[in-house]
Amino acid sequence: MSFLHPLWLIVFALLFMLSLLPLRTIISNTWRRVIAPGVLSHLSQNQLSSTKRRSWLLISASIIALAMSSPATRNTHEQAYQHTTGWIAVADVSRSMTLDDVAPTRFTAMRDALDALSRHAGARPLALVIYAGDAFLAVPPVFDKHLLNQHIALLDYGIIQHDGSNLARALSLSTSVIADSEFIRARVFVLGDGGGVNQRSTAAARHLAASGHQVDLLLFGSQTGDPKTSIDTENAAAFASAGGGQLLNANRLGEIDVADLKLSSEVFATQNADIRALHWKNQSHWILLLLLPVAVLWFRPQT
Repeated sequence: MSFLHPLWLIVFALLFMLSLLPLRTIISNTWRRVIAPGVLSHLSQNQLSSTKRRSWLLISASIIALAMSSPATRNTHEQAYQHTTGWIAVADVSRSMTLDDVAPTRFTAMRDALDALSRHAGARPLALVIYAGDAFLAVPPVFDKHLLNQHIALLDYGIIQHDGSNLARALSLSTSVIADSEFIRARVFVLGDGGGVNQRSTAAARHLAASGHQVDLLLFGSQTGDPKTSIDTENAAAFASAGGGQLLNANRLGEIDVADLKLSSEVFATQNADIRALHWKNQSHWILLLLLPVAVLWFRPQT
């Protein structure tokens, strides 16, 4: 049993303690000497009735406060929420990915990283978006990774005829994929050499992060050599930070450990209100049933 809004327990405790405190009597001994016993008995009875009603009112308020704390039990059916999250791999297929400053080429290293993501996806749906001068959805979110792996193996320069690196367009397409797939939370992995990382793409990554998603950047390429082909890690770091994700750099052998992205723990059931609603079974309605006997006692005829 857990409480989704535990601060209401403080209100419950205060109200319940107040309901146990007796009211001071308003009929002093002085009044007892001047008021007739019959009238005094009537006043005492009215005061007792008022005290009881005050106590029942405070008890009712404390029960409502306890219900507002949202006691909940964990949903044992994990399938109820696991498919509300998904991954999207955004792969750069521009000309610069054919460079061999990482062995054997940036393309080969990226394909290896995509294969690793496919293996780590498990039961999560994984989509593939490719981009150069334009962006296209190569594979929609799928659970069966065989089709996805076939497309990964075929990635190469020339798939998209338009040269360039329009990463902003690829992220906009990813946003549409998330909406069409009705993902509550998605994780977008951008794999490339930093091409297209600019103000527009950084703003797109920031928008995804503000919507509750995460954008990571896996970078392939050398940081030294020709300034025209070397990767810009400073802009890449700013991009990953805007997307609320991580930046990973491949080594000279093109190796990158995707396990560093903490792929098995990127979504917790308590991080997102919609996922939390699916993961927890709220039991507040059972507590509200306690108001029924209180209502019976409240409206009971006074004798």
